[in-house]
Amino acid sequence: MLAARKIREKLVVIAGDVLEASPNDIVLQDGNAKVSGTDRMVTIAALARAAYHQTHRFKAMMPGLSETAHYDPPGTFSNACHVAMVEVDVETGRVRVEKFLAVEDAGPHHQSADRDGQVHGGIAQGIGNALFEENRLRRLGNIQNRHAGRLPAADGVRNFRPSNCTISKRRRPLPSRRQGLGEGGAIGAPAAVSMQ
Repeated sequence: MLAARKIREKLVVIAGDVLEASPNDIVLQDGNAKVSGTDRMVTIAALARAAYHQTHRFKAMMPGLSETAHYDPPGTFSNACHVAMVEVDVETGRVRVEKFLAVEDAGPHHQSADRDGQVHGGIAQGIGNALFEENRLRRLGNIQNRHAGRLPAADGVRNFRPSNCTISKRRRPLPSRRQGLGEGGAIGAPAAVSMQ
């Protein structure tokens, strides 16, 4: 999106030159560059050709329409609150998750079933990490486990209540915060279960 904005800036400057208008009056729409309030227009394909074959006309900019952009956020992390209500059998040490509440701030989402499924799966992974896994390490710190982590059975994560909120107002190019949605469950759940 950031690179596309740079391309758009170039296109309106080129269109302004070609159409003899101010770049501020150029509207890009339906594959054309138009001078606002008039019927004067040129195709974006023609502008692209001009950007490569008539570079002498646009001395202030680099030839062509190739652009690169980088986005380096000040930090990405998930905002969430996880609460686990567990029952511990003091004789056997068996832990049963009675209820699990999670609130995730992952930005706006249109598919609530998809969102809840990701959070639910992450929480199941986190519960498995807290209750069923052990990382056996060699002397130099290498993990020697031969298999991936274990997950609880379906009845171990049935009393799950997800909730989504959007409180984050950090500046970023798009309003979405897809990072940390499924991962948030895997991060918060082990701590919530282990603290009991």
